[in-house]
Amino acid sequence: MPDLTWNDSFALGLPEIDRQHQKLFELLDDLDRGVQAGNGTAAARHLFAELSSYSRYHFSAEENLMRTRGWSNLGDHAALHREFMQWLDTVAPTVGQGDVAAQAEVRRFLRSWLVRHVGVADRLAWAAMKQQGLV
Repeated sequence: MPDLTWNDSFALGLPEIDRQHQKLFELLDDLDRGVQAGNGTAAARHLFAELSSYSRYHFSAEENLMRTRGWSNLGDHAALHREFMQWLDTVAPTVGQGDVAAQAEVRRFLRSWLVRHVGVADRLAWAAMKQQGLV
């Protein structure tokens, strides 16, 4: 898989959130490179756990910012985060089993989800908040 590189098209204009999104892209790219380099199941488990942990941190920070700004659609956006974390928890054992095909499928989904979530869901959420004068 080609590198999943952060670029300015993903920037939302919120420096802390943009830094966190960039870190998520980097972590996913690290996971891709680690698996492709054949660093083994233990390395894949560690990188996946790191991605999962940072995702939880980011979602919490993003939701807290939305909450403090008084965004009325926070519940819907937070539901997207919860669904994603439930999915991560469900597929975590797959990553740890060393099944290369399954790992590739998980990584493809992660890449697609991250691009869609940051590029569409987050962009729409923050644009709506800006339009409402909350940002």
